[in-house]
Amino acid sequence: MLKLVIYWHRFKVLGWFGSGPSWMLFYHFFHKCYFRLFYFLHKEECLFNKFYKILGVHCHLWLCVNSSLNWLVKSIDFVVITLFFTMVFVYRLLCFQNMTYYKISHVDGRITNPEQRIASDVPRFCTELSEIVQDDLIAVIDALLYTWRLCSYASPKYAIWLLGFVLGSTTATKIFSPTFGKLMSTEQQLEGEYRQLHSRLRTNSESIAYYGGEKREESHIQQKFKTLVRHIKVVLYDYWWFGTIEDFLLKYLGAAVSVILIAEPFFHGHINPDSSTLERAEMLSNLRYHHSVIFSLFQSLGTLSISTRRLNRLSGYAYRINELMAVSRELSSVDVKPSLKRKGSSHCISEADYIEFNEVVTPNGNVLVDRLNLRIDSGSNLLITGPNGSGKSSLFRVLGGLWPLISGYITKPGTGSNLNKEIFYVPQRPYTAVGTLRDQIIYPLTADQEVEPLTDSRMVELLKNVDLEHLLDRYSPEKEVNWGQELSLGEQQRLGMARLFYHKPKFAILDECTSAVTTIMEERFYSEVRAMGTSCITISHRPALVAFHDVVLALDGEGGWAVHNRREDSSTEMKIPTMKASKTKRQSEAKAVQQAFFMNKKDSALSNLKAQSYISEVIASSPSMNRSISPSLVVPQLYGKTRTLPLRVASTCKVLVPTVFDKQGLQMLAVAFLVASKTWASDRIAKLNGILPSMTFHCTEYLCK
Repeated sequence: MLKLVIYWHRFKVLGWFGSGPSWMLFYHFFHKCYFRLFYFLHKEECLFNKFYKILGVHCHLWLCVNSSLNWLVKSIDFVVITLFFTMVFVYRLLCFQNMTYYKISHVDGRITNPEQRIASDVPRFCTELSEIVQDDLIAVIDALLYTWRLCSYASPKYAIWLLGFVLGSTTATKIFSPTFGKLMSTEQQLEGEYRQLHSRLRTNSESIAYYGGEKREESHIQQKFKTLVRHIKVVLYDYWWFGTIEDFLLKYLGAAVSVILIAEPFFHGHINPDSSTLERAEMLSNLRYHHSVIFSLFQSLGTLSISTRRLNRLSGYAYRINELMAVSRELSSVDVKPSLKRKGSSHCISEADYIEFNEVVTPNGNVLVDRLNLRIDSGSNLLITGPNGSGKSSLFRVLGGLWPLISGYITKPGTGSNLNKEIFYVPQRPYTAVGTLRDQIIYPLTADQEVEPLTDSRMVELLKNVDLEHLLDRYSPEKEVNWGQELSLGEQQRLGMARLFYHKPKFAILDECTSAVTTIMEERFYSEVRAMGTSCITISHRPALVAFHDVVLALDGEGGWAVHNRREDSSTEMKIPTMKASKTKRQSEAKAVQQAFFMNKKDSALSNLKAQSYISEVIASSPSMNRSISPSLVVPQLYGKTRTLPLRVASTCKVLVPTVFDKQGLQMLAVAFLVASKTWASDRIAKLNGILPSMTFHCTEYLCK
């Protein structure tokens, strides 16, 4: 937790955090000290001469102080700590540097559910830490103030007794205290896993509905929920028995000690009055002030004593946040994990006008592509094929810097290990951000980052090239839409094509980006890409795409590979011969895919389309209907009868407590009994506190006689 405080100091949060409420705290404590001392020194004037005037002034000052205190506390909680710490520190400085957000979830594996730590743990840590800082700061100054006052009019031994009791009870509670930090860390971990299941259910709701997998998903979620509930019950049980010990030591035993400390000065002559009526009235006034000082001092020291438990609980959040920051800082400062980084690999990636793989080895537990040698010049098109899991996409994860390069060298346009404006990636499902249609085309750029702003005419032209001009009529140009939900997969792929046409990169990595469009649109797309001078690197299983490429890289899934030059209509062997009779099932599958690709000649895609033309006969069609008459649609409406408040309360109670004698009913009865018992005990304690001044007065009167 100390590391987090150091981060605060580094980014100058503590300066604002301390300067804002500093004047408020000084005002608060000055007013409290002034109020106590003024009443103690001028009690006669308060009671007889200027009571209403002084009361009005103090009430006004007290209301101003409390309202200012509450406003500043809320401002600190929300603006300074939660908002600044979460948005600026975690997101900007860690998660979005060097693709750290991707590496945490898909490469490193040490942090599970990072979104839970960012969105839940950080705000809770900030809120609880701010409360501890405020409470302890007020308690420290109150303790110093009232200790000085107690020593000034009574004796230092009372403050020493009280401090010794608090230290002893704090030590005892620390011995019995459970490991709340570990319990809170485990609870947050289980809560994150439970939320992730609901997020996955929402993301894949359509597929689950098609399969009818509701029962299985419900069983999985219920099992995770029961695990979370069992752990929460363990935490609540630990809080119960520890709270019993803590309340006995600090609250009830402390109440007995406070009674002794309040009455003892009046029995041993420290505040012993004379026998006159005026002196006895003076004694009552002193008793009231002494009781207030002892109570405030005991309360402030008690607040400091329970800070150990609060800090122990806070350490659970601090551990998870510190682990997230440490891993994020490590991943944002280096390109590869220390366990995967080889010696001398700092110069593995160099800059040139072409893409070249030299002795490249990609990691995924096993070596997918072993010592690959391949060069892709500007103007040539490469098609990569192979069985599923053979390393086709993994190769370009290394090229884009998503995966570390274990061995070999890569040459590509641009500096750094990541993709850049010269290499553009188009996946099978293009990413669609929430925004306008213009934002989708220029992504990942923003309107401020455009070198040549996208004009309306150019946007219309790009959309017409991919048959998406109807989107201009369906949506307003300035309307922000969640395009991932509005567009089908085919429309999303065509929108990705328009995005590629806008950026005009030197190289385009196409990962099954035409799987959901028609063959005519696919042909038009590759023709447009070739016309604008972009070199294609396509990942696909479709043999028809060989007509649009010059070189084919075939992977066998066992680390082997072969490069075929389509221009010469022959196989060019590099490092290993063309795939022979294979020993494994995966290599046999790769052999079949390879043969399917090279049975077709170049430009065979168009000839195959013409050869497949046929004459059809209509055997059925939809019935004719008058399109001008549209049937009225009747939308069923659900109406609920409004019920009175007693009926709604009775219905709610029936859901919460079906019967009086079941488990839930007994729990509610037990809660009611405990609340009544606590109220009775509080009433008895208040009665004893009321008897204390009377007992003290009679005892001092007896001593005076």
